[in-house]
Amino acid sequence: MNSKASLEVSKLNAVQKIWKVFSLTGRLIYSYQGKLHLLSQQLYHVTWSAGVPRCMMLIDKEDCYLIDPQFYFRKVQLRFPRKHIYEGRADITHCCTLLDGELITETETETQVKRTIYLIYDMMAFNESSVTELPFHHRLRLIEEEVIRPRNFERDFLSTCINPYHHYGLEQFEVRRKDFYLLSAASTLIKDITPSRPHSADGLIFQVGVDGSSLLYLQEHGNKKLIEGCRVMFKDATDLLLYSGRIIECSWNSHEDAWSFVQIQTDKSNPDDISVYEEAKRNIEGILTEDTLLDEIDKVAGLPVYSDWANRHSGTFRNVWKRQ
Repeated sequence: MNSKASLEVSKLNAVQKIWKVFSLTGRLIYSYQGKLHLLSQQLYHVTWSAGVPRCMMLIDKEDCYLIDPQFYFRKVQLRFPRKHIYEGRADITHCCTLLDGELITETETETQVKRTIYLIYDMMAFNESSVTELPFHHRLRLIEEEVIRPRNFERDFLSTCINPYHHYGLEQFEVRRKDFYLLSAASTLIKDITPSRPHSADGLIFQVGVDGSSLLYLQEHGNKKLIEGCRVMFKDATDLLLYSGRIIECSWNSHEDAWSFVQIQTDKSNPDDISVYEEAKRNIEGILTEDTLLDEIDKVAGLPVYSDWANRHSGTFRNVWKRQ
């Protein structure tokens, strides 16, 4: 094996090691009634749940790869300059920077044009160094300052050039940082921001600021998980063979005490583990309503763990809350 191949193998091993460590800390706990007390015990930030699979991105000099949960690599044509671009150094790019995020599809309201966007919501490694031990708001700042801003700066500059050395408009998808909000913004996220987004969203994610664990609150219409062996109702039951052997998405129908078919999941080759279904079912049985969740947030958002932190770091997160 030559030296270059050995280097590539060592990088993949490092990526896999970070992935395993972060998979343990980046866990999701489906929030039902018995989990609400966690919001007062640690500092949480909030964002919306896009309801799409997790997808890592590895940036290694001129190469860029998407990595799915099965550790399958797919090369994509994207460019990520470093901050040296501000000084005209276009030759310096990221080396083994590992990001965590999700691929979403937005539909413009007026034109109905669809576009794919990679939303970055965390960073695991920055230029061959692990950053998983840094506080969450530090990692968000790194994403903005080291990844998003240099890329946007170069894109805007190249758009004015007659013969640019890179065409951002030809890239396979856009890249943005996912917005996170102070906990008190949960009400506005549910009632105003999430419904107005040009892509699907099915609830809220509460991201803890220290150890990386998360609480997931799924709205009633979005209690959807891939399931097997349960009673499912179909609007058109004339040809059930169409669904035989397929992975389907369902929502819970409390009136019928059964699941209602939503759509066939064409983007998945394997169903979720049974533990995912069991957690989702417990969430439903816990009767965690929107009002119950927001009432609890009203109580804890004024605690010193939140108010003191907000006074020191409000620039990192958005605070758009005003409970009606």
